[in-house]
Amino acid sequence: AIGVTAGRLISDNIVVIGMCGRVTGYIFWLALCTYAIKLMPNKKVFLMILCLLPINIFSAIAISGDTVTNAVCMLFIAMIYRKMYLAEKINKKEKIVLILTACMLALCKIVYLPFVTLVFMLKESNFESKKELRRFCTLLIIASVIVGLAWFVVGSSNLATSNEASKEQLEFILKNPFDFVMVLLETVVVKGE
Repeated sequence: AIGVTAGRLISDNIVVIGMCGRVTGYIFWLALCTYAIKLMPNKKVFLMILCLLPINIFSAIAISGDTVTNAVCMLFIAMIYRKMYLAEKINKKEKIVLILTACMLALCKIVYLPFVTLVFMLKESNFESKKELRRFCTLLIIASVIVGLAWFVVGSSNLATSNEASKEQLEFILKNPFDFVMVLLETVVVKGE
């Protein structure tokens, strides 16, 4: 959105506007992935290869929300892995960054909400006490769920007014949340590969 807005200030040409959006998204993706690789205590080459998969490169240069989603996923993985591997204590600033990153993931797409459960890989050694670990994990999960579901409802209400199928899907999800979770799990099992 920032790149497209800047492109509109520069030119009326749709190609220029689109390229500004693509370049801005790519720079954002590159910055977050570079920082994620820098955070890794080891396995930097593995994360670099993961970032450089053709689908990730394609996504990074497209005008798509997936650019942000993939970059934030890499950053979240790197932060959790670093703390878990080095058994470093998580300070207040890092807690806030982890919560904000998890909320950003929840905002990207509702299907990425389960991704935030990676926080359960953190150990008691990352916190002052087991109670603090539980409190942090609970706060992160609750904040992510609230943000993700709130955005889903807001976005879906706009989609539901323009597309009848989306309205029916939203009604099904809101009336049958457990059935919806089962559908998601079955989809992962059947098409997980």
